[in-house]
Amino acid sequence: WHGASWTFIVWGAYHGFFLVLERLFLSKLLLKLPKLISVAYTFVVVAIGWVFFRSENLTYAYNFILKLFSFKGIDVTGFDLEFYIFIVISIVFSFFTISVRGEKMQKLIFKNENKTTTLHVLLWVGCLFLLTLSVSSIAVNNFNPFIYFRF
Repeated sequence: WHGASWTFIVWGAYHGFFLVLERLFLSKLLLKLPKLISVAYTFVVVAIGWVFFRSENLTYAYNFILKLFSFKGIDVTGFDLEFYIFIVISIVFSFFTISVRGEKMQKLIFKNENKTTTLHVLLWVGCLFLLTLSVSSIAVNNFNPFIYFRF
């Protein structure tokens, strides 16, 4: 499915390793820790795993991971306002449910069995807005092929 590359084998082993750890003991430990720590753990493990999944070769993946954790030579002067807006939106959407208000909203949306028609319409309009915004952003930016186009 993903081609014959060592990066996919490493990604599979990496992913399997953490699945086994979580089945053995890690999931129980993470439930006892503060939510911010367990979310940060998940974010870092998944982000590193995707480096292997997306990299062309293991050398590139290794160098990419080294650069992720070496904060040397970062030049933030080349970023424009759009970049910072995307960073803020990404952080809000990625970590919103860490807050009490975000967790309540998540329960309202996903675990509320008595959803009203108004709530359904609001969710539908919100999703449609985000879809339109995402498609518009992709359409006006430079060509960036979908990951599976290389297979």
